[in-house]
Amino acid sequence: MIHSHFQYGSQYGSQFIRISAVILIILFMGGCAATPQAEVQASPTVANDNIIGLMKQANTAYNQNQWIQAAEYYEQLIAMTPQDEYAHFRLGNIYLRQEQASKAIDHFKQSIAINNSFIEARNNLSIAYILLAEREFSVIQQLLDEQQPVNSRTGNLAQKRTLLKQLAQLPLFEANQIQ
Repeated sequence: MIHSHFQYGSQYGSQFIRISAVILIILFMGGCAATPQAEVQASPTVANDNIIGLMKQANTAYNQNQWIQAAEYYEQLIAMTPQDEYAHFRLGNIYLRQEQASKAIDHFKQSIAINNSFIEARNNLSIAYILLAEREFSVIQQLLDEQQPVNSRTGNLAQKRTLLKQLAQLPLFEANQIQ
């Protein structure tokens, strides 16, 4: 036999039922008055299903090297779930593959801000900085070549540029454990 704290018909049981009924009526009426039918939002389950579906589409496009489509999906996913470090990470990888290092850096930084111990994002951020530096060295080299064909500064710069190119060839990390 289950025993209840409030016995049916007792003074406290009747008060509890009346108070509960009044609270429920107030909550129901307040909810009905405050939320017109046209403004009812999708349930959390529907929203989660949309996010999961979008994530699957983004991952599929990414795995098939469809960078533009994957970027669009990840951008939509980030708009829905801005604290998704993996979506920022993947979008950073896409931008890096499209030679948009500045955008990649922004998303790797976001990923790291969300999850400070995301090692793959830190590695790929380093590669993005190296690629950006290599690009800047190319511009500097070109400017120096136009002004002074050969001197000790350009030779030194060429060695640094070669080193940066080698570093930039390091493979991007993928967070394979996160799907």
